[in-house]
Amino acid sequence: MDPVPVTVLVGFLGSGKTTLLNRLLASGAAGRAVVVVNEFGDVGLDGALLESSGDGLVELPGGCLCCTIAGDLLSTLEGLLAKRRRFFRPLRFDRIVIEASGLATPGPIVRTLLVERALSEQLRPAGVVTVAAAPVLGEQLEEHPEVDEQLGLADLVVLTHLDRPGADEAAARALSAARAPGAETITATEVHAEPTRLLDCAPSPDDLVARIERHAAGHAGARCHHHHDDSCEDGCDGSHHTPGVRALSLETDAT
Repeated sequence: MDPVPVTVLVGFLGSGKTTLLNRLLASGAAGRAVVVVNEFGDVGLDGALLESSGDGLVELPGGCLCCTIAGDLLSTLEGLLAKRRRFFRPLRFDRIVIEASGLATPGPIVRTLLVERALSEQLRPAGVVTVAAAPVLGEQLEEHPEVDEQLGLADLVVLTHLDRPGADEAAARALSAARAPGAETITATEVHAEPTRLLDCAPSPDDLVARIERHAAGHAGARCHHHHDDSCEDGCDGSHHTPGVRALSLETDAT
C-alpha cells in the first residue's frame, strides 16, 4: 500500500485549530481520515467538539506530544497501521490528521514520522499547518516560545480571528513572513472556501528534515521549560515552552 499522508495541525491555545479541522472533515476533502487529537489536560475536550470524526478519532490526553507522551503517539500510529493491514475487517483510511495540543511544537512529531522505522515506510509527512490568531500573534510571540517554533516549522500558516477587534491582517502577515520563511500564509476564510489547502502542503522529506535541523540549530542550548506532572523526557528535542503551565480538571455532579 502507498504511504499514508499525515498532516500535523498545530497552533497556540485558542487559535481555532478545531474549527478548521471540523470544516475540513465536514467538507469531505480529507476523504477517509483518522484524527489523532492531543490534549494537554487529562480530559479530552477537542475530541468532544469534533463533529464529523465518527469512528476515526483517537484521543491522547495527559500531556503534549513533543514531550511527555511522544511514546503514546508512536504506539498509536503503529496500532492504526496494524489495523489497516489486518485481513479481517481492516480499518480503512486515506490519511491521518494529528491535531496537537496548543502547547506542542511540531518538530519532534515530524521527526517521529521520519525516523521511526516502523512508521517511515508506511507514513508520509504531508505538511505542518500552523494556525495563528491574528489579533494576538505579536503578543504571543513575545510571551510563548511555542508560537515561534510552531511558525518556524510551518509549511502553511492560517491566520484566524481576523474579524475580531485588534486584528491587523497586514501586520500578522508580516510576522508570519518573518517567523515562517518559505511557508505560505493564508486566511481562515480561504480555508473555508477551499479546505483542501490544508492538505499535502509539505515539501520533500529531505527539505523537511533540513528545515527541522536548521530550526533546532538556531535554538541550540534552549532549555525545555515545560512543566508537567511528569518531567520531560530526553526526547523533548530541545523544544522550550511557556513556564508554569499546568492543567486542572474539575468534576461536578451537576447535570
